[in-house]
Amino acid sequence: MRKIAGLFVLLALLALAACGGTEDTPSPVVTSPAVSPSPTETPTPTDVLTTTPTATIEPTPTQTPEPSPTQQPTPTPQRTAAAEAYLGVVNDLIDQYGKPVLIEEDYGMSLAGVGFVRLIDFDRDGAFELYIAYESNDNGFCDRQVAYAYRNGKLVNILPECRVSNRGNDVSPWTVLVFKKDVVYLVDTLEGAYDYRRLKGDVFESVMTYDEGWFDEDVLLNGEVVTWDKVKQAVEEIEQGGEKTQDAFFGEATQKMLDRTNAVIALLESGKTS
Repeated sequence: MRKIAGLFVLLALLALAACGGTEDTPSPVVTSPAVSPSPTETPTPTDVLTTTPTATIEPTPTQTPEPSPTQQPTPTPQRTAAAEAYLGVVNDLIDQYGKPVLIEEDYGMSLAGVGFVRLIDFDRDGAFELYIAYESNDNGFCDRQVAYAYRNGKLVNILPECRVSNRGNDVSPWTVLVFKKDVVYLVDTLEGAYDYRRLKGDVFESVMTYDEGWFDEDVLLNGEVVTWDKVKQAVEEIEQGGEKTQDAFFGEATQKMLDRTNAVIALLESGKTS
């Protein structure tokens, strides 16, 4: 019995030990030094992702470059038949009498060679005729004249070669023209006698003549003796509304006259008559 009681006591002691019946000395708490929290960094504006909508950029369409064409030489313009024919006349005369030239003398400037070349629509039909004054005998100034038209595919001589006008009884050659709306008069003059001519068809016809009476002292209008006032009135009437040009070839020629001749020749070479 005593052995059984002792066994019970031993078991009871073991049970108390197992259930923590004995109080353990608490272990000291080791406190870690407090770590201050890192301050929250406020992001700079550049760090903040904005939500501003970005404009949609349409892609630029790629343009396929056009192939560069091979540059062709500028073709020489084809001359009109009239220009070709007129240029042939001019060149033939130049071969005979020389290129247009301005000669300086003690008495002034003179136009020589094939010095005076003009395209004039004498009858105002829209087609230009060719008028030329040229030097014929190496005298240093233009003394002859000729004119051509181009009709129905043919060159027509509308003024056969003849002397140019001469306004005095000395050496004073010139060409006188009166340009009006419906006609251009070629005025022939010689020692005080005047003849206004207009182109009719393929020839120049006389429209009005007058004579200042240098030799017989009679003033004539279309062959009749009249007063000088009557002549002046007739001249005013026929020239009214027109522009009169008087180009002198001896002692009074100008650079402008020569320049215009060269310009007309260049126009013909380009294939044009106007």
